[in-house]
Amino acid sequence: TNFMISSSSMADVFHAVEENQNLSSKQRCDQCSAIRRICTLLNTKPEHLPAQGKALSKILGAIHPTQHNIKLKTWRNIKSNILAAIRSLPKQKRFTNNDRLNSNWSVLYNILPTERYKYGLSRFMRYCSYMGVMPLAVDDTTIDDFLVALETNTLLTDKHRHDAHRRTTLLWNEVSVVITIWPNNKLTIPNYKKPRTTRPFCDFPKSFQEDVDNYLNWLADPDPFAEHHPPKRCRPRTIELRQKQIQLMASATVAEGIAITDIKTLSDLLDPDNIKHALSYYLNKKGKDNAFIIGLGATFMHIARHWLKLDNEKLKTLKEIRRRLGQRPRGMTEKNRDTLRQFESDMSRRLLLNLPEQLKINATQQRGIKRAITLQLAITVELLLTAPIRISNLASLQFEQHLVKPGGNKDRYHLVLSKQETKNRVPLEFLLSDKLTTMLDEYRKTVLPELASKQCRYLYPGKNGVQKRTTTLAQQIKGTIFKETGLSLTPHQFRHLCAMFYLEANPGQYETVRQLLGHTHLKTTTDFYASMSTREAQRLFDNTIQEERARLSDLRER
Repeated sequence: TNFMISSSSMADVFHAVEENQNLSSKQRCDQCSAIRRICTLLNTKPEHLPAQGKALSKILGAIHPTQHNIKLKTWRNIKSNILAAIRSLPKQKRFTNNDRLNSNWSVLYNILPTERYKYGLSRFMRYCSYMGVMPLAVDDTTIDDFLVALETNTLLTDKHRHDAHRRTTLLWNEVSVVITIWPNNKLTIPNYKKPRTTRPFCDFPKSFQEDVDNYLNWLADPDPFAEHHPPKRCRPRTIELRQKQIQLMASATVAEGIAITDIKTLSDLLDPDNIKHALSYYLNKKGKDNAFIIGLGATFMHIARHWLKLDNEKLKTLKEIRRRLGQRPRGMTEKNRDTLRQFESDMSRRLLLNLPEQLKINATQQRGIKRAITLQLAITVELLLTAPIRISNLASLQFEQHLVKPGGNKDRYHLVLSKQETKNRVPLEFLLSDKLTTMLDEYRKTVLPELASKQCRYLYPGKNGVQKRTTTLAQQIKGTIFKETGLSLTPHQFRHLCAMFYLEANPGQYETVRQLLGHTHLKTTTDFYASMSTREAQRLFDNTIQEERARLSDLRER
């Protein structure tokens, strides 16, 4: 391929644009302006920015236009001008989507039966036409060269390049079956998914599967008066977690070289040597101990102590292994602290708090299911800012059961969760605002019928009249927030954010936060959020120092 990786900088690009006599004065002005603009946004100089698509794409990916008051259309124009400017470099190939197809490729393009094929193969066909590659000569090497061209000649991200690679090969092979005169040279379809290391339970001996099933059924404790019962009845989500942890430990043991046929029971899995193999696998993979590995330690100790009832000598050995993993960290994780730091900025707070209204505006320009989902997400963000409940409770909300109007149709909605439905068995109730009540009424009347049958009462209906999956809802919330604001925030992190907002306005009021979040014990609340009071204390102290400095300066002037 002639699309070589460039070592030039954007300073070289800037100079090339100024010297390019094939550009109009407006094109030259727009491209130079785009280079200056991204340098300002990144607080850097052109000579420090690479003039190569893949590297520059990663750098520009850190800029979200909304956070810089740049409209999406303007941002697209800036990137388009940057790409056009890079193509001004001497000896730079200028393959674009607007290039005309030569006669050989034009014939094939015109017989493609659907827009799906035309859209999916257009870029590759134009590349081949530009490079003079004949249809019958297309092979995996052509695809490899095409990927290099995408790296150097576009601002596509790695994900989008991988998608283009897979889509192109799939459609090419499909068309060769659909159209008889299409070249019959098959292309290799890439697989960018990481190989699975977790073994399904069906791979393990039958006796191990039965032992695991018996343990999980025991955790549900169907008979509280049984002679052998768990110390605490577990909820379905906890049982699912235990099942996954056992599967991961067993898979890691096999990955470390232990024969899968040797793991016949949970007792075999909890052999100290096997446990060390499993934990070493994840310690090497993760690079350090973390809450996940510590959680595995807690689970194997629970199984050993309460299900297998191992003798003291064997328990002592497992306890020592568990002790070396360290203690589960208390309080907020670094990931959550980083998330909350985004909201030190007033602009970030404004973007999030105004997001429900912005989504409602976006919905006015949409139709059908897309409009319905956008309005659904507007309600969701407003709801999480008012009632920061867990995602499992959020996804299962139903009108008449959780969203009720005790005073009649003109009353405001109450969000009610019984103690059987919350994680800590603490009942929760929130009085929703007039604004949110109006949004819910309009949504139920005009939007919900587009998503489900009239009989459906779920706030988030999924397929077949059941609730939407929690993972789907969580991804939609997080993705929408990032797309519209550039902020990274999960549904669960709304709980931390609401606590931060309240404690900033009301320092030390942990009991109110405890009730808001439904914590069982006040210590849980203080463990998580005491550091926020420390930060506020530091801010007040800094103000004191500045005031004292100003006072002493006034004395000196006198």
